[in-house]
Amino acid sequence: MQRFSGRPLTRLIPRPRQRTPVLTARPDRRYAGRPGRSGWTTLPLDVEPDLRYGPWQTGGRVPMVDATEFRRITPRALHNAVIDQVCDLINEGVLTPGQTLPSERDLSLQLGVSRNSLREALRVLEARGIVVTRHGVGRTIRDVGPLQVPDWAVTERIQTLTVREVLETRVLLEPHACALASTRRSEEELAAIKAAADHRDTWEDNVRFHHTVAAAADNYVLAQLILQQMNLLQELRQRDRYASSGDVATLIAQHQQIARAIEARDAAQAKALMEDHLQSTARVVGSTGCPGGEGGADPG
Repeated sequence: MQRFSGRPLTRLIPRPRQRTPVLTARPDRRYAGRPGRSGWTTLPLDVEPDLRYGPWQTGGRVPMVDATEFRRITPRALHNAVIDQVCDLINEGVLTPGQTLPSERDLSLQLGVSRNSLREALRVLEARGIVVTRHGVGRTIRDVGPLQVPDWAVTERIQTLTVREVLETRVLLEPHACALASTRRSEEELAAIKAAADHRDTWEDNVRFHHTVAAAADNYVLAQLILQQMNLLQELRQRDRYASSGDVATLIAQHQQIARAIEARDAAQAKALMEDHLQSTARVVGSTGCPGGEGGADPG
């Protein structure tokens, strides 16, 4: 028997007796032995050859997966990672309601991200009602309860989402929440609704009103669904960069009418007013020619 010097052979594979070429391991100095005249070859420890799909079964060509099965992998935005970390720290109790965040400079250094990425994350957190900016104090954590870390696989869907889809969903959710709020709200919640109805200077003011009404419905799941729709609209505003409609007085008047119906505990009236408010918003948005067939006005 022929003997080889060096390390012992780890695996011996008999070469199939076929005329067509077969896949064999190439000689490598890192492994003991070499192809011998008796038809044996050596393989490393971690290699398990599979002879079921040799070239003798594929006409000399190894079958390949169709390239259309794969999608391009895009790097995740840094501001999404910042949002994830803030949500995690809130859920873990490290960040508590009323706690003030470090300055932008210190926070960007701690997180290892640029100031621009940090500002983008803070804008999203403020739009979602997680962080609030107080003059003379800075950015503080709001009491929002347990948070679900955003699913950024779903966020990628925003690239093809339209304002129409979000508004249609809001019409299904918010009028019912408004009716519930009119019968379940407390005096403190009513005061917050009336205060939010008097301001419409920024997008955050609009989010605050609708979220305050939803919170007064005393249905956590419904409130979270509505907040999610507002978050999606915020993402669409940033994507399409559309401006406010400018008819702020009308929006404030509609918000105030809704607040008065909730104050009177008139569930039917509150529901009808919220539905009319959202329908009129949809008409305004649809008439201003936003990219993708949607409007350029700010959805109320």
